[in-house]
Amino acid sequence: MALEHPDKQRQSDGQGCLIGLAWLAAGLVLPVFGGVFYRRSARRGLASGILFFLFFAACLTAVFTLRVVHGLSLVEEQLDVALATGQVPEIQIRDGEAHVEGPDPLVILDENRQLMAIDTTGRFTQIDPARYDEGVLLTRSALHVLNRGGEYNTLPLRELHEVTGQNPIVIDAQVVREAWGLLRTAGILVAGLALLVWHFAIRLGYLCLVALAVWVGLGQNRRQVDYRTVLTVGLYAAVPALYGHYLLMRAGLAFAGLQTLLLILIWVIALRRIVAAGDLQTNGMDEGFLLRQAVIGVPMLLVLGWDAIFTPEINPLALWLVPLLTLLAWWLMRRSQPEEGGMPPLA
Repeated sequence: MALEHPDKQRQSDGQGCLIGLAWLAAGLVLPVFGGVFYRRSARRGLASGILFFLFFAACLTAVFTLRVVHGLSLVEEQLDVALATGQVPEIQIRDGEAHVEGPDPLVILDENRQLMAIDTTGRFTQIDPARYDEGVLLTRSALHVLNRGGEYNTLPLRELHEVTGQNPIVIDAQVVREAWGLLRTAGILVAGLALLVWHFAIRLGYLCLVALAVWVGLGQNRRQVDYRTVLTVGLYAAVPALYGHYLLMRAGLAFAGLQTLLLILIWVIALRRIVAAGDLQTNGMDEGFLLRQAVIGVPMLLVLGWDAIFTPEINPLALWLVPLLTLLAWWLMRRSQPEEGGMPPLA
């Protein structure tokens, strides 16, 4: 038996790795367009679909974490202005009493049944639970904290000296900046982790449940398409469903359950094409040409990502021009090499 030359084997492995990476990237675009991609994805198997979904979740996490970073940077700019103009007072706690250099009393937040205030003049002596659900109030001699659960705590400032081992305790612009830096870093880390869990673990569990319902709904066609194939197709169908939901939401047309409706519609259409084909084998368009089509969607991804991060003040309907132009470009490119199973029919 002839052995394959090691150089050829390494070249083949390298090409396979590149195709795998290209397939991951193409999954961000090609599910929007249709049939052949879903059939090839189903043929690649569930493991490939889950790997893509993890990649997709990581991309979503990155985008929405950057959105959190952008929002925090805007707050930081406002904080810097407040510190530079003296709007944030310097607080010194000495021998159990607070002394403020600056505006006093200072109401930092008083809306949505929330209160955050500093007052050593006696105007505010406590937080009114009938008016507020939560709040923080610093008076001359105590720190008052009202939790959303209705728990009210009062901490005498003398005890702060015992806890911190400092007397006096000085809260100035430098301390505020350092505290904000720690809070900002912690907020970004927590938000990133929470987003990753949401976009991958929770969405994946939800898709597994919906896939079961879709598979049962296939009836007699379950013999042609097993549950693993149904779930694999659904992992990719989630991509256009999320894009469509986002665009509709930006246009003010979203409602509860819309994303699920879009998901099931796209999912069922793709499965109908697979069932109609009779098997998962495809002819016609070669895989290389199919992957090259994904390049057309790069501008669309960049625009949607930019909009999701910065949420600019633009007419949301203008965002629809991008996917429409992308669809037109895909259709023109597809005409150069027609193949069976392009855009799945709606009926």
